[in-house]
Amino acid sequence: MTAPRLRSLGGGQAPEGIASDLCLVLLFDEATRRALGPVLKTSLPEPVTPEAEAALTQLTQSFDVDPDALGRAVKACRFLLREAARRNVGPHTLGLDLDALSGDSEIVREVVVPCYEAARALVQRESLVRSLTDHGGVLVGVDWRSDTIGRSSRGAALGGQVAWVTLRIQEGDRAHRVSFQAVPAILEELKAACEELLKPNR
Repeated sequence: MTAPRLRSLGGGQAPEGIASDLCLVLLFDEATRRALGPVLKTSLPEPVTPEAEAALTQLTQSFDVDPDALGRAVKACRFLLREAARRNVGPHTLGLDLDALSGDSEIVREVVVPCYEAARALVQRESLVRSLTDHGGVLVGVDWRSDTIGRSSRGAALGGQVAWVTLRIQEGDRAHRVSFQAVPAILEELKAACEELLKPNR
């Protein structure tokens, strides 16, 4: 039997084994399938994160699922979600591709399709960041904490509030951080700048 051509793969055929691994979803009980959605969403980033691996392990232990079957099913679902998102196909089109691979299984649709919008947003964001990092550093995250300075070698009873801010920056395959301190007046300037940048272009 010839493998179906899938819109989610740009009209190409699915890699060998994807259909059978996808259909492993049918072996799981209803409770496991309900819990599979959040695990799928956690597994979407590239590369796979430690949080995704921990979520997979937790699901295996909580529902007494064969870890090999669960891992293969998640990998197949993740592959199809990311490929569909990369090509920005519609949810209905993804559903048709899932039907072609699973023999029109409503169960497979119910597990995979609800994760698609999260996959599309994530993959588009990843693609944008990668496009930008091709040409220099990109801010990908911010961490912060607040402190109060009571006294220092420069004076007592300073009573000053200060923020520690760490910017996470991606440059190609290299990630690094830049940390700095800021007083409230500078944070107000930063806030105003961000608000201005977020306004729609006229």
